[in-house]
Amino acid sequence: MITETEFDNYLTKEKNWVKSKSGYEYVYDYTMKQIPSVMIKVLSSVNTGEGKSNKGSHAIRIFAVRIDKDGKIIRGYIKKQIVHLTTNWREDLLNAYKIIMSQVVVRARKDRLL
Repeated sequence: MITETEFDNYLTKEKNWVKSKSGYEYVYDYTMKQIPSVMIKVLSSVNTGEGKSNKGSHAIRIFAVRIDKDGKIIRGYIKKQIVHLTTNWREDLLNAYKIIMSQVVVRARKDRLL
C-alpha cells in the first residue's frame, strides 16, 4: 500500500511535478522545459477518497502525451510503463520514468520538437 503523503514526498522533490485528481486517483504531471509540447503523466493508484492505494489496486502507470499551448492533451505520445505496488515502487518508478524520458527524447528528435 502506498499513501498520498509517500507519493507527494517522492515526486514533489522535483518541484515541476503538478498534482491533480482524475476520477478516483491522484495524477502527477511533468512538462519538460526543453520539450514543452510533451507532458509526462504518472497515474498513482492512490485513491483520492482514502489517501492510499487499495490492496489489490491497479499498478502505477506512467506515460507521455502531446499537449497544446494551453496544456490540453492532444494525443498519446509514448505508451505506458507499469510499476507494480511493491516495496521497491520508488526505484521501479524511477526506472520507468527514465525509460519514458529516453523514448520521449528519441521521438521528439524524430518529430523535430528538439
